[in-house]
Amino acid sequence: MARRPRRDTPGSWHHVMNRALARRPLFEDRADIRYFLSRLARRVRSGEIEVHSWCVLTTHFHLMIRSVTGDLSPSLGLVQNEYVRYFNRRHRRDGPLVRGRFTSRLVDSLTYRLRLLRYIDANPVLAGLAAWPWEYPFGSARQYVLGTSSPWLDRTWVEAEIRARGVRKGSFGDAYMDLTRTKSAEADAAFVSSWLKRGRHGSNDLDRLVASSPPGVLDWMLRKSALADGQVPGLPMCDLPSVRAELAEYRTKATSGVSIGRGRLADHALLAEVGLMRSMCGLTLAQVASISALPRTTTQRAAQACRELMQSDPEFARLISELGRRALDRCHGTDRWGA
Repeated sequence: MARRPRRDTPGSWHHVMNRALARRPLFEDRADIRYFLSRLARRVRSGEIEVHSWCVLTTHFHLMIRSVTGDLSPSLGLVQNEYVRYFNRRHRRDGPLVRGRFTSRLVDSLTYRLRLLRYIDANPVLAGLAAWPWEYPFGSARQYVLGTSSPWLDRTWVEAEIRARGVRKGSFGDAYMDLTRTKSAEADAAFVSSWLKRGRHGSNDLDRLVASSPPGVLDWMLRKSALADGQVPGLPMCDLPSVRAELAEYRTKATSGVSIGRGRLADHALLAEVGLMRSMCGLTLAQVASISALPRTTTQRAAQACRELMQSDPEFARLISELGRRALDRCHGTDRWGA
């Protein structure tokens, strides 16, 4: 089967990663890491790429890269090939080291780019190698916080984001920690993983949706519900913990209900839960049913009732759009885009 061409144009942003075969070490010591980074620095100096975030672990690496010339594939392919030859020579081995050509995913959403920055930083925390990202020595989080970054780390975008938040002069390290501090590294990992698995369709919706008012959120949900067919409705716009947290706050006040057939009465909170998990979290009906502990047929009826109420009941439409708006705020923050 022919390889799919990478989506790479001058100025495009990418999440680049790869890992060793069979969970073996890709980097055995500091010398290995230093050599890998030196190959990366060469490509930066050549003007082909910019590196804005990076993290190297024992078995894999993550990079956030801006492709300057649109030559990401040959540039990173050279980095990887040079490193594999070095590793095999130094450790007296032969044969393949990595799973194949490096993986890259286009990052065409600013909101997702910030989420990805937190995810890359949090990798050592998720692996149990550090309590905080900036404590880990082999990643850009420590360099940003301590102000000791390598010449090839491009700080312009991150520093622009920090300045946009009105940071005081001389406190960039603290501001970076505030910018990238996450409520849940696991939720960030699950959110990024879902985008990686499902490709890129629909990604441009995220920035628009995060900037939308509740009526704008409702319009987007109505469009998504019209396309839903029981399969994956698209990329997630919000993580599940944020949706469930907002629903938990609302449930203490929820009293109204609606029939969903066969004598079942579903409260508006349950219908909103099903609708938000389908549209905001990008879950299938089977996944929603499992999470909500409902039969599949009941979940289908609840999803249908939710769609109908969004169109016919102004009070329910207001409820679900405000819950969706607050879940987006909780997930992505409102300091830049507003409610």
